[in-house]
Amino acid sequence: MARIFEISIFCVAIFVAMAVAEDYDVGDDTEWTRPSTADFYTRWAAGKTFRLGDILEFEFREGMHDVAIVNKEGYDNCNKANPMTLFQKPPVKVTLNTTGTHYFICTVGDHCTVGQKLAVTIAGAGAPPAPVSGPTTPPGTTTNSSGAAGGESPPSGSAASIAGVGFFAAAMSVAIALLN
Repeated sequence: MARIFEISIFCVAIFVAMAVAEDYDVGDDTEWTRPSTADFYTRWAAGKTFRLGDILEFEFREGMHDVAIVNKEGYDNCNKANPMTLFQKPPVKVTLNTTGTHYFICTVGDHCTVGQKLAVTIAGAGAPPAPVSGPTTPPGTTTNSSGAAGGESPPSGSAASIAGVGFFAAAMSVAIALLN
């Protein structure tokens, strides 16, 4: 009986963690664009606590901007030659699924050198909760709805929600199998 209780608590904890993921619109109303000041995105990220499962959503005009995931050197020097990933079709949704610092730049023209770049540090499990600033969505495993560069966001209640429910159902199935 104690094992059932432990497994149930584990499954509930996973479900709650998925439900509290925060969806951040990068730049808020300014979106992902060439900023008016070089420190705009640094100031935007300051005061936010990014956690595992949170989602960064980059909105921008297609053909005018892009989102490149780069390493620290690429971020510091606006080196756009070899990004780890390059997204050119908005919106871009990036699920923060590892701790540490993640770096994003725009590779169009001089946009990065004038400040269109973002570094976010994902806190570990013991960090305080992220501030509540809007609706939450369950974390996905792809960087956007199609798993490719850009693409349309899934409507609420569709792919992202189904993935969360599917994960919870799979966790419950494993828990039940462990009981037998």
